[in-house]
Amino acid sequence: MFKISKLDEYSVTELLNIFYWSHGLSNTKRQLIINQYQACFKNELAYRQACITDYQKLLDKNPCLQAGLFVAIELGRRIERATPLKIGSVVSSQSFGELLIASMGLLPQEELWLYGLTAKHEIIMKKTVHIGSITSCPFFIRDIVRYALKYNSQSIIIAHNHPSGHPNPSKNDIALTNRLADIVKVLDIKLLDSFIIGNQNYSSLRELGLFVEG
Repeated sequence: MFKISKLDEYSVTELLNIFYWSHGLSNTKRQLIINQYQACFKNELAYRQACITDYQKLLDKNPCLQAGLFVAIELGRRIERATPLKIGSVVSSQSFGELLIASMGLLPQEELWLYGLTAKHEIIMKKTVHIGSITSCPFFIRDIVRYALKYNSQSIIIAHNHPSGHPNPSKNDIALTNRLADIVKVLDIKLLDSFIIGNQNYSSLRELGLFVEG
């Protein structure tokens, strides 16, 4: 039985067998097609080093099936080469805080936003982790950790707004920030800053020295 969780354990022959099985071929037909492939490419390196003429020879033997195989391999190559889309960068707490005022300053409810960054402080992920009420925005640290790991973030920034317009950090804001910094540090992720956004100004817990950096 085919199991996605064991894909990396299958041999090339087994992978080819699964691919052709997905096209409804019988055991005998699958073996014939696999033999044709292996006659052209003895191993993965041979396939990688082949020229267009070699690929065309296999394609000519069974255009429909082999075209699907070539497309699947090319798709895999592109996924392997894919890099996170950079959606901005963080230069300083002040400049980022000012951008957050424009984005969050007038939100009617408290929201918690998470940003994931590369080692060069390029933003590769932005998530609204939670939307709360007018007065509070409860959230689970595990949600932040889950997104940070999913996007392979080297560092993170969190930000939430105070609809009251006053960005003064509460004891809970400070406690949660320090707890988060400690947790992500264990995972080799750095908490760069924690922002509280008001209508016209912001508080940066980093600038205020209110949390121990990860």
